[in-house]
Amino acid sequence: MKKLFSKIERPDELWTPFKYEHLGSTEIRLLRLHSSSGFGLSKPLSGSLMTIRLQDDDSLVSTQFEALSYFWGTEAADRILLLHDTPFSIKPNLEIALRELSKGKVERLIWIDAICINQADLNERNNQVRLMSSIYRQATQVIVWIGPRWTGGKSAADAIKGFAQRQRRGANSQELSAFLDNPHNRVETERHLGLFSDYTEAKSVDVSGGHWPVLVDFFDRPWWRRVWVRQELAMSQLAIVQCGDSTITWNDVAAISHWLKVWISDLDERSRKWRKGGFGTGSNGTLDTRNNRSGAYSGEDLEYFRQKLVNGSNIEFETMLIHARNCESSNPRDKVYSILGLTGNAANDVVVDYSLPVSVVAIQAFRKQVFHSKSLDALIWSQNPRRQESIPSWAPNLCSAFSIQPSRLKERSSSLYSAAGSVRRKEQFAFLEDGITLSVQGAIIFDFVKQVSPVTSYSKHVTISTLDHVMAEWRPLVFDWLGTMEVEEKYERFMSALTCDRDIRNRRLPKRADGLDWGTFFRVTHEFFGARSEFEYLALAVRRSTFEGTTNGQTELNAWLKLCAESIGGRRIIMTSEGRIGLVPAETQPWDVICLLGLDVPFVLRKIDADTYVVIGEAYIGGAMDGEIVSLRGPAYAQYVQEIKLQ
Repeated sequence: MKKLFSKIERPDELWTPFKYEHLGSTEIRLLRLHSSSGFGLSKPLSGSLMTIRLQDDDSLVSTQFEALSYFWGTEAADRILLLHDTPFSIKPNLEIALRELSKGKVERLIWIDAICINQADLNERNNQVRLMSSIYRQATQVIVWIGPRWTGGKSAADAIKGFAQRQRRGANSQELSAFLDNPHNRVETERHLGLFSDYTEAKSVDVSGGHWPVLVDFFDRPWWRRVWVRQELAMSQLAIVQCGDSTITWNDVAAISHWLKVWISDLDERSRKWRKGGFGTGSNGTLDTRNNRSGAYSGEDLEYFRQKLVNGSNIEFETMLIHARNCESSNPRDKVYSILGLTGNAANDVVVDYSLPVSVVAIQAFRKQVFHSKSLDALIWSQNPRRQESIPSWAPNLCSAFSIQPSRLKERSSSLYSAAGSVRRKEQFAFLEDGITLSVQGAIIFDFVKQVSPVTSYSKHVTISTLDHVMAEWRPLVFDWLGTMEVEEKYERFMSALTCDRDIRNRRLPKRADGLDWGTFFRVTHEFFGARSEFEYLALAVRRSTFEGTTNGQTELNAWLKLCAESIGGRRIIMTSEGRIGLVPAETQPWDVICLLGLDVPFVLRKIDADTYVVIGEAYIGGAMDGEIVSLRGPAYAQYVQEIKLQ
């Protein structure tokens, strides 16, 4: 044993790899995790593997087992599990989880992908991934391992349980908010000097941030961003969430996730506040602040997917692929393979095969989308102008998240626009034999990019606080491009592009005839109200025209400004050769073409050969979003229609 521990203390030293036995096509391995109760850290983790056969009928499952959902981590596998008395390398996060799970007095049967799948055997790995939806569905419970307990002393589990108890008792939103802000009802008095005598004022305060620091830490854990957890959680019969030695039911986590999303309009800002304040640090004392999106949004989405399956409804492949694009995975192929169990793959048009190039998997995913919808709507979500990993520009970029906010999301909103007008048709495309070329019939190239704004540091990740900076940089450019045009008309075009003609509810903003006139507001606001910034002007104009009569105008205004900020992020403002102002992807360059592809929005394309183009991305082009191009061409529009090739 002493010799064995000398190896454990030197993870760089090699030992004989663990030898797996062969699995049948419907067989899986389970880890029999031995109890470490009474030994603490002095006893090494140990266990053994057993093999069972999955049942076609979930009701016939005879072996009771659990399944672990966790984040692998990027650290080296320098920790040891004794598997049949043979050292087996595992990563630190899994070791911590197994330490907690082995504390009971009885052994546990658990399916864990890193241990139960021979990761070095590609054929086995492919087959086991196909079985994963059945594994998580047939497990008696899924253990969601969020990570170690927060080092700040408080417990996220206690905060979530307390919240859920109050919610079940019928507490209103104000009471629930007060519990999170100031859980101990701390009251402080502040002394003020009055005109005739001093007076004191009592205030409920909690300078520690109440429960927010632990909630921020809880929802910032990497588990929320991992793509595989979508299937693992949604397929579960029963799920418990474990953070350190504390456990919570998934139902309680789903309840607070939903409440936070609905009632806390500044959730991301609040999260950033407590990160910057030094609270909510993880087990290693730091947080990955690259993630500015609270995991509570993922919690809401996960419960949505779970309930869809519970109710026997189908989840569309397109919907899940869009969602998976913004998740994290160690292998780009996982953004496709991880969702097959949720959406069904009856046609077998995507085959799990990790030996395939990423580009082939992306093409398979695109073809599955378009053959289901019989349209090229999937181009809206491709966002692959750089053609990473040799993926064609028309196929989804599986290597990175969305760089810009798509104009619409499947199942969440319908299109606001109808750029192709009445000529929109289905089945106007064909895949050529070379495998990388998409031929599109009925395309109309109607304009060229003439002027582009610089890509500023602000416009990459725009927030409400930086929106004013972007406006201040862009407005002078647009006004200069438009020359001697009346200032009111300049402002009309600028603001229409900046807002993409949308309001808080993702509807088209009213036009001049309905009372909205950006130009008039510009003159009145600057001459009579003295607005000091573009942001102040925007707030006054939008409040006056869009939110009159609302019960919570400021909240709705902030939400709409956030929507505008998301629209601007990752984009440039441009002027076309025909004087149109628009918002386009940041990769757009002068003399790129603006084209109708029979869809609801125009696209920016870049010519690379006689009739071959690269897709830069969707665009908002003022004066071309409601079928105007086809209408202006009149009956002769057919002469402008052509076939183009996309690569």
